[in-house]
Amino acid sequence: MSYVSGPRSEADVWFDRVIELHSLVVEVLENFELSFPEGKKIMRVPAIAMTCLVEGEREKGVQMPIRLKPLIKG
Repeated sequence: MSYVSGPRSEADVWFDRVIELHSLVVEVLENFELSFPEGKKIMRVPAIAMTCLVEGEREKGVQMPIRLKPLIKG
């Protein structure tokens, strides 16, 4: 029997994944400082949806470089 068969529907499984993703995002935001790398300019480029490119690195495709620095809680 697969995970989505039986009493649990696909909607229940989808909801569980959303909650897990939410928990991961909260942990990252609480425990890390997010910043952009120095010396790189981020450009917003229209496509089907707005995308991000690093200026001068268009050949690398869509990217959004972010630096994570652990916060020291005391």
